Amino acid sequence: KDVITITVSRGPEFIKVPDVDGKPRNSAKRQLEKAGFKVTVFGGNGNVIAHNPSDKARVGSTINIYTLP
Repeated sequence: KDVITITVSRGPEFIKVPDVDGKPRNSAKRQLEKAGFKVTVFGGNGNVIAHNPSDKARVGSTINIYTLP
């Protein structure tokens, strides 16, 4: 007899997105990347004023951060 093992996945795990509002652009980007996310920056080199999504997201997904000029 051969044994076959089947593993069913629900896809990548959802994890909490770190709160980076108010942080300097580069620091926020590093923190999000370290947590396993890709990052797209909109705005200038100032502090983060918002990020989206802000609750939970799949590991490897893109977080948009919006910064001051």
